[in-house]
Amino acid sequence: MFYLKILKEANIKAKGILNFPEERKSIEVELCDDAERELAKILKEIEDIVIKPHPPKIVKTNFCKNCAYKEYCFS
Repeated sequence: MFYLKILKEANIKAKGILNFPEERKSIEVELCDDAERELAKILKEIEDIVIKPHPPKIVKTNFCKNCAYKEYCFS
């Protein structure tokens, strides 16, 4: 949704496709009003974290071991 928002800001109307090869599944996504509101809320939460003097404590989950962004949390 973030990339669709960036494209919309550049006056490019686009749709996206999420591919899940292991599940042999594809989902078409479009930036609707609800998605934009949710994205704005998430971006605000990110900004709130960034301006804090210290990052939040790490909460490890089962998802962490396979996450592509793991090094950002644990570095």
